Amino acid sequence: MCAGYSLAFWYPTLLRDAGRSTLPYLVAFNLGAIAGVVTWGRISETFFGRRGAVSIAALGGIGDIPLYLHGSGPAALWLGALTMGAFGGGMFGVVPAYVTEMFPTEARGIGPGLAYHAGAAVASIVPVMMGLMQDRGMALPNVMTAGIAACLILSAGLMWLGPETRGRNFSDM
Repeated sequence: MCAGYSLAFWYPTLLRDAGRSTLPYLVAFNLGAIAGVVTWGRISETFFGRRGAVSIAALGGIGDIPLYLHGSGPAALWLGALTMGAFGGGMFGVVPAYVTEMFPTEARGIGPGLAYHAGAAVASIVPVMMGLMQDRGMALPNVMTAGIAACLILSAGLMWLGPETRGRNFSDM
C-alpha cells in the first residue's frame, strides 16, 4: 500500500507543475498496470513464487524512477509512466493471492480484507509525509523519488519476512 500511495498520489501534481496534461500519462500508467498485474500475477505462479515476483517487479520499478519522474520529454515520460505501471503498479497482481494464502480457509472471509485495509490505513501516512517533505523545501520530483524508492524496497524486503505461499499446504499451519 505504501508503494501504491507513493507512486500515484502526487503524480498528477507533478505533471501539472511541469505544465503537462495528466490524462496521457495516467492512461499510460494504468495500461501498464493492467498488463503488469496480469504478468506479475502469472509469474508468481511459477518457480519465482509470490515473494520473487513482487521483488523483481519492485526492483524494476526502482530502475524505472528516472524515466517515470525525470524523463526529458513527453515520449520519455509517457514510456516511464507505462513501465512504472507495469512494474510498480503491476506488482499488486500478486497481492490478492499472497494475502489470501496467509490465512487458513476458515479465516479467508475476514483475514485478507482486514489485513489489506489495515495496511491501507497505516500506509495512508505516506502522502502526508511526502507533503511535509515538500513543505520543508524538497522538490516534488525528489520527494517522489525518495518515497517510491523507499516504499518499493520496503515492499520487496518485507515479502521475504513472511512465508512463500505459492502451493502452500494449510494442513501444515
